[in-house]
Amino acid sequence: MLLVRGYQTVADEDYERHPSVGAQIGSNAMRKAAQASYRPPSAILHVHTHGRRGRPGFSRVDLDSAVSFVPGFAETAPRMPHGLLVLSNNSAHGLLWVAPDRPAFPISSFKRISAPMRADWSDR
Repeated sequence: MLLVRGYQTVADEDYERHPSVGAQIGSNAMRKAAQASYRPPSAILHVHTHGRRGRPGFSRVDLDSAVSFVPGFAETAPRMPHGLLVLSNNSAHGLLWVAPDRPAFPISSFKRISAPMRADWSDR
């Protein structure tokens, strides 16, 4: 089970021009993600949307780029899973790697826990 405890957006200046996709996340953004996952050790999932409705899928660009950045995440937090998550307007699809030398596996289900969340439950 993975529990989201936070997320880090990519700053505009951390995108790089790329001829085949227009713009892509640059190495500076990847470095920031790796630093954020170092202490406490945390999983890194590259999250993005393809819009529309229904179960989304990964593009060839998504999968090819994961081959280059997931091993780098594993070097920073080696005992944590790392991967990809793609969203649509009403669904999600994800892949996790638990080790760089093992194949990815699909995330089997997603649960949304909605706000409001409170730290003190004593007033119930």
